Parts: sequence; structure tokens; C-alpha cells
Amino acid sequence: MSGNSSLVVSFLRLLVIPLPLAYIFTCLPKANFLMWWAFPIGEAVACIAAVFLLKRIYRKRVLPMKVWKK
Repeated sequence: MSGNSSLVVSFLRLLVIPLPLAYIFTCLPKANFLMWWAFPIGEAVACIAAVFLLKRIYRKRVLPMKVWKK
């Protein structure tokens, strides 16, 4: 489960977000400047996805251990 989450975050960070954005930005004026914004945007989206996945894993795996320990 957590291995799949890492894979999802990596794909978002490196392929799914930056590549299409870079292509779209090259079609706009000032492409040389805009194209580089695809990478920070991809990092931000991957960070948000990682937070949601971390919360999900915490709720499914860590919280049951705390309840079991009591």
C-alpha cells in the first residue's frame, strides 16, 4: 500500500503534471520563461497528493495500532 503511494507521488512529480504543463506552456507567449514553471507546479501538486496519501495511510495503519495497544 505505501509502496504504491510512493509510486503515485513520483509519477505525479516527474511525469503526469510537469510534462503536459511544459507542453502547454510552450504554446503560449514567453514559452522560455513559462515552461520552467511546470516543474515547481508539479512539485506542489505532488506535495499535496503526498499529504493526502500520508493521512490515508496513517488512518488505516497507525491508528489501529494505537487502539490495539490500549
